[in-house]
Amino acid sequence: MLRRTPLRAHATHVPCISDSIPRQPLGLAPYGGRTQTALTEQGASPPHYREALQIALGEVDLARRFYFFEDIASTSDFARDLIARAGGARAAADLHGTVVVADHQSAGRGRFNRAWLAPPGTALLFTLILDRAQVPAPPLLTLALPVAAAEAITRVTGLAARIKFPNDILIHERKTAGILLEQPPGSGVLLAGIGVNVHQTADQLPPPSHVPPTSLELELQHAGAGSVQRPTLLAAILQRLGTLLATPDAAVDLPRRMNQLCDTLGRHVEVTTPDGILRGVALSITPDGALMVRTDAGMQRPIYSGDIKQLTAHHPG
Repeated sequence: MLRRTPLRAHATHVPCISDSIPRQPLGLAPYGGRTQTALTEQGASPPHYREALQIALGEVDLARRFYFFEDIASTSDFARDLIARAGGARAAADLHGTVVVADHQSAGRGRFNRAWLAPPGTALLFTLILDRAQVPAPPLLTLALPVAAAEAITRVTGLAARIKFPNDILIHERKTAGILLEQPPGSGVLLAGIGVNVHQTADQLPPPSHVPPTSLELELQHAGAGSVQRPTLLAAILQRLGTLLATPDAAVDLPRRMNQLCDTLGRHVEVTTPDGILRGVALSITPDGALMVRTDAGMQRPIYSGDIKQLTAHHPG
């Protein structure tokens, strides 16, 4: 049963907190099977969205605790507050698997502190707290997160999701999702923040950047397909992530999957690093999660972080 616990929060925040997620049928087939779900949330009021989320998380082992907000500044900031309040040696273990979901964020952010903007009721916005002791090292986790998101989106929608290194999800070369992995200092936990454009219309999308935006709903309309529900998508992403993290040969499997899904490979890229701008051709994803680039000067250089622009497809010769 959902239990509401009072929090010190802004008056526009509507926290609905479950200390544990009851295990109840989700109607979601095991990964690789056909999605069969009766969950409906588009246009629903936040309480109905919250209830659909709780049902959807019912059979996701990775999700152990669930917080929902109708409106909040940032799910990641709230997760940081949880960590700070918990404190102690067992905070990381106790908070592992905590999922913080918002219907709307007023100060959502992505990599390089870029704003993530979406009207209420249109995007899947959540942060997952992970205990570093219970998951692979960050290099593998940085591969597992986008792979899980891309594979789950493809499974639920039938759309061919691709990954722009390191952590953007593309449909037809348009961005539909972004991922931010952070580690609060001295906490022993990792925060995985994920935002997916789900129900936005064309006029609700953020202004175009060097990667034009899209939403799953728009892409499904273009394909003449059905719709997608945010609770179903959340469950699918977490379910797939849990499976990938538990794979015994993850150190081999995750780089292989990333190489298969990465849209950046084979393209001329421009990478802004702390040392300056680098240009070259993206060749592969290395076993430790770097993007290997052959520079215009002919040298091969691994890129672990940086702002990457995909320029053009590479045509040898």
